[in-house]
Amino acid sequence: MPQSLVKIYLHIVFSTKNRIPMISGRIRPNAQAYFVKVGANLGSFTEEIFMMPDHIHWLCTLPRTITIADLVKNVKISSSIKYKELIHHNFEWQKGYGVFSVSQSKLDTVKRYIQNQK
Repeated sequence: MPQSLVKIYLHIVFSTKNRIPMISGRIRPNAQAYFVKVGANLGSFTEEIFMMPDHIHWLCTLPRTITIADLVKNVKISSSIKYKELIHHNFEWQKGYGVFSVSQSKLDTVKRYIQNQK
């Protein structure tokens, strides 16, 4: 079989450093759009995303060519650099994160959960 098919859904959650509320409602759309773009550049499709002032919920696919740790590391590094320009020069993400696998049958439930964060 020369082709590979992988469909792994992840609910990724992590916070700003020290849970400092830095993501305002005004900046949220641009910050989320940038995050989606970074994920796409890594081969991840965003199913749903919502940034609270002090943390993010990201429902995405795991590309078959990258580990979970590398996906999270790369989006955090890239978005930190951008958010230092976009949000505040002291912007940082916390070191840790939570990742939860999501079955396809529960995608809509998790999407609603993320959409209702506010």
